[in-house]
Amino acid sequence: MSADAETITNAPPPFDDPDADIVVRTLENEMFDVPQPVATNAETQQENVTQDGIPIIFLYDNQNQVCGKDVVDFLLSCCHPARLLSSKPVVPAGLLVSIIDAATRYRIDWAVNTALVDPHFLNTSPLLVFAHACHQGREAEAALAAKETLRFRLDQVPSDPALKLISGYQYHTLLAFHRRCAIAVETIALAENLTTWITAPTLSWFPASHHPCSSHGNLLVNSWNAKLGLPTWNFYYNNQILGHSTQQWWIKYMESTAAALVSRPHSSTVRDRARMDDSYVQASSCPDCLRRMGSFMGKFVPLFEQKIEEVIHQVSAFLICFANLGDK
Repeated sequence: MSADAETITNAPPPFDDPDADIVVRTLENEMFDVPQPVATNAETQQENVTQDGIPIIFLYDNQNQVCGKDVVDFLLSCCHPARLLSSKPVVPAGLLVSIIDAATRYRIDWAVNTALVDPHFLNTSPLLVFAHACHQGREAEAALAAKETLRFRLDQVPSDPALKLISGYQYHTLLAFHRRCAIAVETIALAENLTTWITAPTLSWFPASHHPCSSHGNLLVNSWNAKLGLPTWNFYYNNQILGHSTQQWWIKYMESTAAALVSRPHSSTVRDRARMDDSYVQASSCPDCLRRMGSFMGKFVPLFEQKIEEVIHQVSAFLICFANLGDK
């Protein structure tokens, strides 16, 4: 084989159809066999045909670069009947721009829709999804992506050319959305009256304390007990159950989580692994706390997450029209 001979491979099912009408060739020389309707809008790059007489075409992005196999796989998966009901392939977040460009160029609207709500892209590159959704004038997708940007500190997100797609006013509104969400969720975590969301049934989850780790008489513990309507204590009774009470490790968890929510006001912040591990370390000094903590947090954390999501939803109603703000 010569040094410049091309290695051609065939794509996996369902793109290995022997009855295909068209072959889509990728940058890596991988061949996708597809029926005519799947590639209706594709542009023919060459007049050559395969040995079976089937036309070969390429797909291009807005830079007139031939699309790679991951992009082609994603686009065709959004059109092929055999893949519409299955999960779409996971592709690197860096390919989002190429996918949107090519899907827009060939008017594959379903691929644009799929990319803008793809969980992988929303989890890894929500700001880029937000920019593209605004540019496309897609209000619902822009609002969804805006919520997912709350996972990250915007001042630490790397700059990207895709941000040129949105106006300064749209970006300013996104920053305002972050600030409002941060204020709202911090207030929820540190409210003077926590019984607005930690209700009576939930209070029963707090352990009946009979161990000095609760530090009855400690001003901090008593202040949190007051927020929950739990008894406050001035001294410790030896081995006597005093009733439900907050614990120092839980208070530190709430305070550290509230601080983290200011910069990342997203429900996922509530179960941050490092803070959860730190809480376990603090609770491990008390056998009673360590024994009860897993069960307690297993019920409390989902409740906390749910409350954060409710608050974010309320704030989102205020800034729901990102895609219609400013010039596109």
